Amino acid sequence: MLFNQNFTVEEYVEERLRQWAKWCRASAEDKRLAYPDQAVIYRMMKEDYFIPKKRYKNGKKPIEPHPYAEEVEALINRMACESLTYQKSAMVLREYYVKPSKKGDKPKVLGLTPSQFRDLLITGKSWLIARLSIKFDALYYP
Repeated sequence: MLFNQNFTVEEYVEERLRQWAKWCRASAEDKRLAYPDQAVIYRMMKEDYFIPKKRYKNGKKPIEPHPYAEEVEALINRMACESLTYQKSAMVLREYYVKPSKKGDKPKVLGLTPSQFRDLLITGKSWLIARLSIKFDALYYP
């Protein structure tokens, strides 16, 4: 994963969010991040044994790891646990970057006014900038 050497920290976080959104959309389309239909323990109790299948579900390989996107996903999940405002900010980030609706419809989906949506988006990005700026500094200012 190459980042432009002339990125500012804001551009760096924006690029990380774009990568995260692309990863989320790809995995959601393939349903490769979803939980299995039945838990292994349930199948063992029901069938008295468990033999793992040799092939992948739907014939597709498991989703490739994407450390940058997975880190952003973990940070957004952590943000959502901090307070109600950050929980709303996490929902806004998901709606803004991942969901395939028109930009004008995005605030309505969450029951927010456009100004509330914008403020929560800025709050979420600022929270991520504070967490990812350490990585940014390590990349560009060793």
